[in-house]
Amino acid sequence: MIMKKTFTKLMALAAIVLLGAGNVTAQDDVYIYFGDRSILVNSADPSKASGDICSTTATSDLACIPSEFTLEPLSGKKLSRTGNTAEISITLNSTTAKDIVANVRGGGSGRTLSSIKMNDVSVTTVNIPTTSFGSSDCAELLLEGVNMQKGDKITFVFSGTAQLGYLKVTPMSAVTDPIISSFTIAGKTAMINNTAGTITAEVPNGTDLTSLAPTIALGGSATICSPTSGTAQDFSSPVTYTVSDGGTNTKDYVVTITVAPLSIERLAITAETTLTLSQDFVDTAGNDFITWSKGSANWDSRDNTQTCERGPLYVSNLSSTDRFFTIKVANVAAFDVVAYNTNSVQNRGYKVSMNATELGTVTHSGNNCETEYFTTGNTGNIDIEIRGIGNGTVYPLEIILYTGLKPTSITDLTATKTIQSVQYYDTLGCKVDASAQGLVIVKTVYEDGSSDVVKVYNTK
Repeated sequence: MIMKKTFTKLMALAAIVLLGAGNVTAQDDVYIYFGDRSILVNSADPSKASGDICSTTATSDLACIPSEFTLEPLSGKKLSRTGNTAEISITLNSTTAKDIVANVRGGGSGRTLSSIKMNDVSVTTVNIPTTSFGSSDCAELLLEGVNMQKGDKITFVFSGTAQLGYLKVTPMSAVTDPIISSFTIAGKTAMINNTAGTITAEVPNGTDLTSLAPTIALGGSATICSPTSGTAQDFSSPVTYTVSDGGTNTKDYVVTITVAPLSIERLAITAETTLTLSQDFVDTAGNDFITWSKGSANWDSRDNTQTCERGPLYVSNLSSTDRFFTIKVANVAAFDVVAYNTNSVQNRGYKVSMNATELGTVTHSGNNCETEYFTTGNTGNIDIEIRGIGNGTVYPLEIILYTGLKPTSITDLTATKTIQSVQYYDTLGCKVDASAQGLVIVKTVYEDGSSDVVKVYNTK
């Protein structure tokens, strides 16, 4: 769904070229080189670090440093990287780059530049020079049209060991038209197409589109934006934003915000459970994230077949001994606990906590399966604990995780609506019969065009 950063920027920068010479201003070339063994500087201001970052520190060799700029007060170095396929990465934080000339030497004879990567993605749209170079050469390799923004990383992949002396960077022409350079809404960074004048973003499920206040940064010659940054708008339909330079030069953007679909993941409690989740459930570093600990909960010699019956794991507080288990998840806005009370007479209970804060206490009626819904108010990494209370035993059968809030129950609707159709789905979105066992999602469509959804747990 999300495009790679490299290709998004390449498209946007190609659009800038089309704006015309009257709307851009040229900028001077910048030399980037080592000022010491770990910090890169540039010729525009060699007295301080530029913020550029290299993957490898430099040696003390001054070879291949050009005479066009002074090295003082810092000493220039060359960059050396060894390996059968040498890779050297530079992150440009000080300047954009339309074209780059890389000054290189080989660790041996017959070295070549095999390829380049942009933000760790192989680039095929830039012609790679075929020039070979050795240890006594100071070869200049021209890479035209790299079109890098500030913060982009370029990786040079050589055919063998190589050394990098410096980069000669031709910055992209500065845009003088008024533009929106960034648009952030509901914690999400929107995609901006300056050519088409469109801004799009998908916000988390459950987000109320009727009152969102985006954060907007202006670029080019823009000084005015209407509506202004930080002003709440109703994004249930597209909203037009206009930027200008304070005069007659204006640009309109149509902003379209959509809500991500609700994702559901079922965690069945079985003796053989392997906890794997979809890519929708990831930690704050972007990795699949769910682990669990049985804690002091007890296993029973049964298997959970997803019907309302005694399962393989139980929590209790018998003889004042807590029985509990925990799971660790991420990006979960809400969850259900489906549990079973085996006692035909007595009510039994458990409590649920998140990050050591109690969310609620649940009491189940005798010999019955019940589902209890909890919201987390947290989209980061969380710990959920289910602990037995009272002198009884409860069997959790499954945990149902949601990336957004559960839809409103059909019981909340007014009785005056006429039902047009009722459809039944399992948690994977496949249609099932109304008699299907276990968790069933019921979608009711009304004659006025509205619809609603409720979850039910069917038993035998």
